[in-house]
Formats: sequence, structure tokens, C-alpha cells
Amino acid sequence: MQDNPVLGQVALGYSPMINRERSVIATRLTVFPDRPDAAPDAHALLAALQAVWPAPAAGSDLTITLRPLDPGPVSQRAGVASSAVSAVSAAATSAAAGAAAAAAALAAASHPVSLNIAGEALLRAVLAANPPPHLMIEVPAFMATDPAHAHALQALREAGSVLLIKGRPLVPVAPEVLACFSHSIVEADDDRRGGTPPPTGMRQVTTVQAGTRNSADIENAFQRGAIAVLGWPLEDPPPKANGRSVVPTDIQVVMELIKGVDREEPC
Repeated sequence: MQDNPVLGQVALGYSPMINRERSVIATRLTVFPDRPDAAPDAHALLAALQAVWPAPAAGSDLTITLRPLDPGPVSQRAGVASSAVSAVSAAATSAAAGAAAAAAALAAASHPVSLNIAGEALLRAVLAANPPPHLMIEVPAFMATDPAHAHALQALREAGSVLLIKGRPLVPVAPEVLACFSHSIVEADDDRRGGTPPPTGMRQVTTVQAGTRNSADIENAFQRGAIAVLGWPLEDPPPKANGRSVVPTDIQVVMELIKGVDREEPC
């Protein structure tokens, strides 16, 4: 994957998507173009990503189209992972071949990926490139409410893509477009849901909560009905030594970088 020229035109960041049991159920991959107005080759980008996240084999137990996001029972996940590890072992005829096989097989077996394209021009190009259905795609709310994108979104959904609407729309989303989305990504500060469930039979776009910073935020998100949250609780009180909080400098730097990715700050 590192030899693909398109990767020199983007920066990548990731964040785990975790469920109530604090298990990782998906990876959110954020793609930053090297320039805000740049639009790297979308086909090349998708090909590079598929080298790490290949489409599940026919008959595979792993699925990413279930609602809510759930890779299946623990025993099922263990069986998939075990098969992948066996395949890696069989393919590892050399150190280089073993490393490449391990990266591809374990990435495919672990959990799905949700693409957060942090650049409108590149996202438009990715949508037009007919991304494979096993890559979940996040679409900003302002694009979901733009009639110019309605046909493309409906075509992707009909092709089997899992779409997530990102952010709270400022105007109503057309019903036929809203039906294209399986999940929404909502910032904690923008979440105005209460604890009362919607009427029976009303279709829901399930919520993945963003902007949770500590364990209390995460618990509140699940109490409000979120099916998952983005990121680990980085602002929980650090461990103490001799009555004083101790966070190593290198860990502080990593935490700040992760927070920057969550906020989609340019690298």
C-alpha cells in the first residue's frame, strides 16, 4: 500500500468505533487531501484502500451491512479471526510475504471501515467512482440536503453501500435521500435526543456519537440510544502516583494528535 503514489497526496488518520461493551466494531478512516482544493485520483485511492480492506469473500461470516453496527456474536468473530490467522500462517513462506498477508487478512477479519473524506472535492470524486459496497461512506449533511447528490446517493445505496450522514442537517432531508442512510454521526453537543424512544414502526437512522471525551460522555451517549461512539475516552482522569496525576509526555503528544484527527484538523 505504501508504494501507491496516491498516498503521497493524502494524510490518513483513524479512530475506533466502539460499542456499549467497549469493543471495537469498526474503524473510522479519515482521509485528508494534502491541499484543501486537491482531488487526488479517487479510483487509485479506493484501490489502495482495498489492498488493506479487501471485499469479504463469498460466504464469509463477516458482514458490515447489519443494523445496528455489529460484527456478530463473539464466537462468530473468533471463528472469522481464526480462519484469517490460519490463512496468514499458510501464506507466510517468507518474512515479507507473511507480513503482507497478515496485514491484509487481519484487517479484513477484524472490523469494517468507514471512510471520512475530509475534502469535498475528493469526496465528490469518490462518490462518482462507484466505491465498492464493503467500504462504508460518510456524507456530510450539507451534501445530503443538496438535490444535486440525490441520484448518486440512491445509486450507491441500491448497489449495497452503507452510507452514514455526518452532522445535523440545517434543512430537512428528502425522504427518498434519508432512506439511503443506515446511520448518522452526530456530535455530542448537537445531540438533542431525549430518552423517549420513537413511536413503534417509525424508521430510525441509528446514531453513532462523536465528540465523547470521557467515560461519562460515552455512557450518556448510550443512555440516549447511540449504537456506538467514535474514539476512546481520552479525557478520563489519568493514573496517579504518590497522589499526583502522571501522564508521560509522549502519551500527551499522541492524545493531542488523536484529538486533532477527531476534529478533522489539517496535518
